[in-house]
Amino acid sequence: MSATFPKKNRAWHILTGGYALMRMPSWIRRFKLYFTEAFMRCTSGQTLMRWTVFSIAASVALAIHPAFARQGFACETPRVVPLEMGVKGRYLASDKSHSRFDPEMVSSQEEVRRRVTYPVSKIVSMADAYRATSDPLRKADISRCLLAHFLSLQQTNALLQPKSDSDHHFATWMTAALSIAFMKADDSFPGGSEVDRIKAYLVKMSNLVRQFYVSRNMNRVNNLQYWGGLSVGAAGLAVGDCTMIAYARTVLKNGLGDIDVDGLLPEELRRGERARHYHLFAAEALASLAELTAMPLSTGERQAMARLSWAIVTSHKGDGGLIQRRSGVSQAQDKDMTGLLLLKPFLGADRKAASLADALVSKARGSIFFLGGDVRYILEYRSSAEGKRVHRNCPMPTS
Repeated sequence: MSATFPKKNRAWHILTGGYALMRMPSWIRRFKLYFTEAFMRCTSGQTLMRWTVFSIAASVALAIHPAFARQGFACETPRVVPLEMGVKGRYLASDKSHSRFDPEMVSSQEEVRRRVTYPVSKIVSMADAYRATSDPLRKADISRCLLAHFLSLQQTNALLQPKSDSDHHFATWMTAALSIAFMKADDSFPGGSEVDRIKAYLVKMSNLVRQFYVSRNMNRVNNLQYWGGLSVGAAGLAVGDCTMIAYARTVLKNGLGDIDVDGLLPEELRRGERARHYHLFAAEALASLAELTAMPLSTGERQAMARLSWAIVTSHKGDGGLIQRRSGVSQAQDKDMTGLLLLKPFLGADRKAASLADALVSKARGSIFFLGGDVRYILEYRSSAEGKRVHRNCPMPTS
């Protein structure tokens, strides 16, 4: 005796079977024509029952089998950044060039800095993971986790009570990292009060950065001011504030004006054996500002950035290049050359410098924590639809 199904139940059987079919790998889906034909004949009786039983069994089997199951995203519980950051300088107090580390300070600061940076580093890595996957379900998992981690920082007022200068510098770098990470996954966040709270938090962080550097009224402008401008600008991009972006562009213009005729930054030359390192650190901020704010550079500004890029790249030759000659000190070796990726676009037709840069970055990580992770996002931003929209909505003032 054949079984019969009421018509009202047929839609349920069809959806169940369809779901199972979607979960099947491609080598099984090639039989979809057979299943479709079988389905078309399913009006009642044993054929429909067999189809339903098969589809349920297939769904269960594919869901539990490790070869076919969707790999979910494990969301780690957010960690809390201590309100008292406790970051201190690690250079020897007697070293006026701030280039030689104090081993005791390095050791004592390791755990302090890890507690401050770890929650931010998780957000940065998740933002890159979000951009790297094409699985919509995995993207949704990462997006929810990112939202939870951002909200944890916001709810605990993390990084909003810096005390020492070093606290402020770290808060500056964390602001840049968080803002760029937010931009990377912004298209996944739903509108509403939660996202508004995160944006308000980024604005608070950037306001602290701006107030710190303005209040100090430093006579010597160095990489720290450039990173401050980048932090404010990145936060402005994340929340859509043209005033913040305009401030960042002003910092960029001033920074490009600091580059001398040889392509060097006088304040970074004071850094002894780490002069080359701090030239690159400063250039990373300036290059990122140029790309992210989509600021059109004048011929002179582009030439200045080209000189700086050339001086940094060629200083990694055996003789230490111009930076070592001008600083008068043998330069310490940098651990990672990822920052040179940001300078390559400014080398123009200089094939020798470009080839040297390619060789230096061949084993680089491709990611800079303070710049929100994978730097390809920054390099592609100006030409992206988002970058073009920023340029259109927040244009440079006409003189």
